Amino acid sequence: MEISSEEANFVKISKAIVDFIPKYLLTCFIKIWNEKYQNRKWQSDKESGEFLVSELPDSIKNDKRNRRYIDNLKNLSEKQWDTTTLVFAMLYSGLSLTEPCRRQDQRTEPLRISEAIDVIRKARNTYFAHAERMACPSDEFERVMKDIKNAARYLADDAEREIEELIKSQIKMMTEEQMKQVREEESRQPDLEIFLSICNGKLSQKCTSVLHFIQCGKISVLQVYFNFHWGINKLIFLHKNMI
Repeated sequence: MEISSEEANFVKISKAIVDFIPKYLLTCFIKIWNEKYQNRKWQSDKESGEFLVSELPDSIKNDKRNRRYIDNLKNLSEKQWDTTTLVFAMLYSGLSLTEPCRRQDQRTEPLRISEAIDVIRKARNTYFAHAERMACPSDEFERVMKDIKNAARYLADDAEREIEELIKSQIKMMTEEQMKQVREEESRQPDLEIFLSICNGKLSQKCTSVLHFIQCGKISVLQVYFNFHWGINKLIFLHKNMI
């Protein structure tokens, strides 16, 4: 199956909203929470979620429309919170974590955090949640991704760069097996960077051989680090015995 450029645009918007935006919102939420509750900093545990819910005004807790969001905040790990739950916590929970949004015609740079979130919320609803079809014309795509990128930079340090890379990326269709191989390679990448730093960026013949073993996934940087002075022969022996 082939997809059109407009369909590829929709995929990129979906990727930004589903995969990227929640982590940016979470980063921003934890930062703001820790600034406000300096004696009760976020600990990524159930107790933090329960304390958050206990801080909600009764009017918010008693509103049946908020039940799902409150259950998520209380019972799920914050890494499981979706975009709507995070937006609720930051804008509609009554916790005053952010300054109120200004009217659209009164907003100036820099945007308030609440306004950046509002931009993203509207983009999500218009181009993803309520989309009429799985496609987005190029002019609309450029506009919405520019809005998302500009708003996301107020939420997390790497957001602008990651969104820009997503805009420029090419869509590739892969099988599940191919995706598994890509994820395995990506999971080993930090190990390779650490190993290169151990080698001070210079790959001697010895380092090149060990690097190959790491790339094969048969030996870890931790093993190399603790056995680095054994010599290449012993590392090869260790490698062979791991097969």
